[in-house]
Amino acid sequence: MRAFQKLSARSFAPIGAWAPAMAISLAIAISSPAQNQTVSDPVYVVTYLDVGANSLGLGVDLLKQYRESSRHEAANVEFTVLQETDRPNRFAIVEGWKDQSAFDAHQKAKSTAEFEEALKAIRSSPPNQHVLHAFGPRKPLTTTKQPLLRASSERPR
Repeated sequence: MRAFQKLSARSFAPIGAWAPAMAISLAIAISSPAQNQTVSDPVYVVTYLDVGANSLGLGVDLLKQYRESSRHEAANVEFTVLQETDRPNRFAIVEGWKDQSAFDAHQKAKSTAEFEEALKAIRSSPPNQHVLHAFGPRKPLTTTKQPLLRASSERPR
């Protein structure tokens, strides 16, 4: 498992214990049926990107500027940049937007276009973006009374 650290304005701080819960939530969101989505549902975006090792300083500066400009958009509910600890030129951006139209407006914003254009010159591969809708199930995953997970010492009944 790769370790990431949060990109802060002052320094880099390690990620807390919430990373496994976030991974489970993302898996649930990815598997949520499309018919449950509405236009007013929040939109969550996870983007992975790599910058060239020689461009790490410029990449960090660009990401900080992009983070700050995005956080000032009215419909932004979350914007966090994470940096992988073992490969410091690899980043993950976690975004939350009020709804699909807010995310669409962000994608068309001048600051997004400027960030993407500047990033092209220093990235080592294209960004890998995942857009997630209807974050979390609206109904229970199972109707059985059996637990979904058992401790390893328990035997199935």
